[in-house]
Amino acid sequence: LMERVMADLVPEEMERSNIKEHPEVAAVMRKKREEFMVNRLYEDLVNQQTVVTAQMIRNYYTDNVDNFKMPEQRRFGVILCGDIDAAQQAYKELEGGARFRNVARAYSIDEPTKDTLGQTEMLREGEQPEMDGVGFALEDIGDVSEPFETSRGWMVLKLTERTDARVFTEDEASDQIRSALKQELNENRLNELLDKWRDELEVKTYPEELANANLPDRSAELTHRHEQQ
Repeated sequence: LMERVMADLVPEEMERSNIKEHPEVAAVMRKKREEFMVNRLYEDLVNQQTVVTAQMIRNYYTDNVDNFKMPEQRRFGVILCGDIDAAQQAYKELEGGARFRNVARAYSIDEPTKDTLGQTEMLREGEQPEMDGVGFALEDIGDVSEPFETSRGWMVLKLTERTDARVFTEDEASDQIRSALKQELNENRLNELLDKWRDELEVKTYPEELANANLPDRSAELTHRHEQQ
């Protein structure tokens, strides 16, 4: 309701107060009109003219299947201790069946993981190099590592979650592929049109002006205002 009231009242008030003639307001409105025209031009002459087919998606997936591999990921419970004695005590309590969160609260000096009850995000091998050798050697969910030394202190890990490495199917990757192909096709068509307009219409381009236009992705870098002589 508020939106409908504002839609009716604002134009009326602008007309009554003649605020549109104010230089700053006029400049803003002119800029918004230009941006609207560019976006409409882009939508009509570029975006609606490019089509991504199922065969194009299939070909892209086949040629780039290695890009759709998801490596194994693991989540760990982490207890970071200031010395070996505390780490060994934490390990002993975990092996004895103590709840991980209680042990983490009692012994961990790592504030970020204490805030999450000792749990990390899902990690790929290589994201936490000091943990990789020990953490990715654990075999089963619930396994606990013996204390090991890191640059920050002595650490004990518990494997709490694991997802196996796999390859996304074509169906799972289709939206991502479609978006990438659409962007590429749009950019190519926009470049072709700009070249054509420059040659045929003596078009002048202003990338810095039209970078504010809401064109998708990298195409925004090619935004333009054209003047026909």
